[in-house]
Amino acid sequence: MAIPAPILERDDVFHTVPPMKMDDAFARVNQLERRDAAALAGLQGDEFELQFYQDDATKMNRYEWGVVREANGINPDCILVSGGPGGVAFGPFLEAGLIPLAHSHPYHTATAASTRAIAGGAVAWNNINGTEPAQNMIERLKIFPSAGDAYFCSQNDLATHRVETPYVVVFNPANIRYIANPDAHPAFAAAPRLTFQINNARALPTAAPHTRIDLTAYAGTVAFWVKHDIDVSGHGGAGIVL
Repeated sequence: MAIPAPILERDDVFHTVPPMKMDDAFARVNQLERRDAAALAGLQGDEFELQFYQDDATKMNRYEWGVVREANGINPDCILVSGGPGGVAFGPFLEAGLIPLAHSHPYHTATAASTRAIAGGAVAWNNINGTEPAQNMIERLKIFPSAGDAYFCSQNDLATHRVETPYVVVFNPANIRYIANPDAHPAFAAAPRLTFQINNARALPTAAPHTRIDLTAYAGTVAFWVKHDIDVSGHGGAGIVL
């Protein structure tokens, strides 16, 4: 099946002719995270929405984006879906039989209370992934997928789902891996972006929302960390427990 015409006509949907494929869709989300205007090239959709992003590049990754694909096909057609600062409304696409492949997390420094920027510009990877005894929970909450992301995957039987982040993966002179703000240093513009992939999300038979997932972290296309059978409680914006 192709993407239904009523879906393509939605104000929050952007597509291309010929239809974009997964690699192109993921590349465009990466460009949006980088505030690269090339992400908008050739997109068809609501002209006012497109103009909104074209007028101010900082808006490109201030909001979440989603990638949705058709259910069938070896090389399925995909669309981009624009969301808000707190998420993408995937409900109508699931109802149409489409599959949410990925979503991005926003980046902004609006206020000290709501900023998505990492304090100090960067945080050591081992200080947010459960390795070191002292964990920086505030930064983990910004960087990692949320309990809501895991719950969404389990409730909709998604075999895999990507979470694109605005952060970059870098190393200090002692070769210690850090996760950094993309604007913390001019050299970071070319650094690989941090992406997570949620796999094997399954709901546990409990009264309260309870999920288990496998999680892989990527620097660009290179996997550098994986953890299996993570226990996730809740379904909101709370961070996962590692």
